[in-house]
Amino acid sequence: MAEAGSGERRKWQRSILQVPVEAVRTRYRQDEASRVINLHLRDVSRGGVGGLSPVRLDPAEAITVFFPPLGSSPGRDLATRVVRCEQSHDLYHIGLAFHESLDEGRRVPDV
Repeated sequence: MAEAGSGERRKWQRSILQVPVEAVRTRYRQDEASRVINLHLRDVSRGGVGGLSPVRLDPAEAITVFFPPLGSSPGRDLATRVVRCEQSHDLYHIGLAFHESLDEGRRVPDV
C-alpha cells in the first residue's frame, strides 16, 4: 500500500515484467484498426497490468488479455478494463485493471 503524501495511487505493489501478449477488444467496432492487439506488458500487480499499446484504447473499454503458457504454467485469459491510455510518440502507455483482483489462488502465470 502506498504511503500518504507519496503521490502514489496504486493499491497494490507492482512487479516489473517484460512480456508481449495478445489482447482482444470485447466490443469491436468496424472503424477500429483491429480487434486483436499486440501489447507489451511492463508491470503487473494483483489489481492489473501496465504496458504499451500500438493503438489508442478507450477509457473503460473491455479488453481480454491472453497470457501465453510458459514453462509449467498454463496460459490464461484475464478480463480487464482500460483505466489509462496516454500517447507518447507513436505508442500509448496503458493501464488495465483486472475485473477481479488476483489473490494467491488466482494469479498471472509466471512470466
